[in-house]
Amino acid sequence: MWIKVKDKLPEDELVLVYAPCLDPDMPLITVAWYRKSFGWSLLPKCWCKAITYWMPLPKPPEEK
Repeated sequence: MWIKVKDKLPEDELVLVYAPCLDPDMPLITVAWYRKSFGWSLLPKCWCKAITYWMPLPKPPEEK
């Protein structure tokens, strides 16, 4: 479930982020790192201020 950045920020962790774009059909959805002491780490850096939602990463698949 997506969490609004205005409501809550992640702990120091790698998360999935969403940032809207001028073209509503082409938003940025990618993995970014968040640190309380630093903020968002994402390349290109210009997207950091555009992040509006985040969510924890899903667990990796289990090998059987």
